[in-house]
Amino acid sequence: MKFNIELNPYDKLVKQGPQSLTTPELVSIVIRRNNKDSNSLTIAESLVSEDSTFYKLASAKSIAEVKANGITAQKAATLLASIELGKRFASAEAMSRTKFTKPADVAAFIMPQLRYETQEKFLAIMVNAKNKVISTQEVSRGSLSSSVVHPREVFFAAIAAHAGAIFVAHNHPSGDTTPSGEDISLTIALKKTGDVVGIPVLDHVIIGDGVYYSFAEHHCL
Repeated sequence: MKFNIELNPYDKLVKQGPQSLTTPELVSIVIRRNNKDSNSLTIAESLVSEDSTFYKLASAKSIAEVKANGITAQKAATLLASIELGKRFASAEAMSRTKFTKPADVAAFIMPQLRYETQEKFLAIMVNAKNKVISTQEVSRGSLSSSVVHPREVFFAAIAAHAGAIFVAHNHPSGDTTPSGEDISLTIALKKTGDVVGIPVLDHVIIGDGVYYSFAEHHCL
């Protein structure tokens, strides 16, 4: 007679690979205290028991947002670091094969990074002569409704990356992508500076809640 012995998450990962684990099992490995710590799986299941809870975990920015019953500050920090590493690996993988051919490509690339930000965040996306992404750089992070951006900071990053051109993007935490007067003025200033230094600004994309506004698409560049 054969018995199905349920493997603990650690042994399951070793024998079957990380892709075989559920999300709670993956989290439990990060926060476990030892290989036989069965309580960590219970804690992990409580952390990701609901879609909304899982989203909060994925978008957490501080230890206080992760800490729950049974999770120490040290384990919360480990979990935060693991989540951030995952985001960076995913971003690096996407960046290595990303080429922009239309504004929707820019929006799709940057949407995951900006859509759920609670503060305005301004990014410069450096591309080569074939519009393939070289790197992205956070230029400014502001308040709930604005961020302070100077063309000097944008083009310092572009020159350092040896960019052939740049795209810029920022989010509106309100979800409304209608450009403000400041957005329009900044776009004009960036375009003029780009023309002078020989690194053209190809588009300025505003990210909202699942929607975007492209200055290029609206013939404003």
